[in-house]
Amino acid sequence: MSLDLNMVRLVTAGYDIDFIQRNVTALALSFDKEKVMWDDKKLVVAIQFSHFAGHWLKNLASDFGVCVVFKYGNKLSKLPQKTAREIEPCKKSGHSNYVECVNRTVYEIPLSCGKRYIGQTERCINKRMYEHNKSLTSSYGNQSVALKKHLEQCEGCKPEFEKVKSVGRAGLRRTREIVESALIMADRDNVISTQSVMLNEREYDFLTGV
Repeated sequence: MSLDLNMVRLVTAGYDIDFIQRNVTALALSFDKEKVMWDDKKLVVAIQFSHFAGHWLKNLASDFGVCVVFKYGNKLSKLPQKTAREIEPCKKSGHSNYVECVNRTVYEIPLSCGKRYIGQTERCINKRMYEHNKSLTSSYGNQSVALKKHLEQCEGCKPEFEKVKSVGRAGLRRTREIVESALIMADRDNVISTQSVMLNEREYDFLTGV
């Protein structure tokens, strides 16, 4: 009954039925395997855990008498240190304090006309807001082209930097650009920014679960 319920959960979550059946079969076959006694003389190699690739390397190494064990960057033993650590504010130049500091994020700037600007940044969100604000009144780099153009055409419209919010976080720039593009496509009529990555309809449907 427990196995049936978990299979239903996986199917509902969108996992392919063939993938589920393969893993259930592998689980069933593992029941008859004898427990291997630990050999103190066996060579042991520790690697950073990586899904799929890590297990593939582990199985391959076992054929050569090498035991591969995984190490993890985030452990429960480190949790108290991370939660108790005081978060220091950014101390870089060109930094405003509109909202709480956060980096590697996809952000949304509300506009007084009701529309929004969506972008992404690797640096602190307040640093990015400083750049946006600076570029509106000067030739500061090539920032905020879409935002500046909209404000020139939309009479009385102003960006509400103090209401900017993080709508998604990711370490990789490409991931942030994909999230940014999906959010822009989801509300095209009310978002003034342009997509960094062009998504087709099938890609958009996959990302949004449609």
